[in-house]
Amino acid sequence: MVGAAASLLILTGCVTIQVGPDGGRDDDGRTAETVDCDVTQNVALTQPDTDYTVTGSCRELTIEGTRLTVTANTVLELTVRGDDNTVTLDSFKQLTIEGQRNAIETLDGGTVAIRGNENSLDSADDLGEVTVSGQRNTVTADGFIASIEENGSSD
Repeated sequence: MVGAAASLLILTGCVTIQVGPDGGRDDDGRTAETVDCDVTQNVALTQPDTDYTVTGSCRELTIEGTRLTVTANTVLELTVRGDDNTVTLDSFKQLTIEGQRNAIETLDGGTVAIRGNENSLDSADDLGEVTVSGQRNTVTADGFIASIEENGSSD
């Protein structure tokens, strides 16, 4: 099934860092962290149960944690390897999901590869080529989807 699910991520950069919590807490008592992709272009988010705000334009954003909430602007290449994460972003050029039960919402997106299970992608606009190899994944787009290749089952 095709639907609206895309992310706006455009990344450019040259330094990769792994980001853990800085000790700040949000209103829910979860660790809160802010990362500026205009300073650090390649970012890996790995700390479980953390709320991340990613500002600027990232070249690469990798989410390898569990139960992360990530809000980002523009990402060139977004990779989600963790489980049970929620990602909201403006746009992305390339998205790879290898985790389970992740929810991604975007305004606009590019190419998508889903290899995990029970993930959802929701785009408010267009998506590029979409390849789904996992089970029970949902992809929706309010706009155009260039093509869909389904190698697993989806909703």
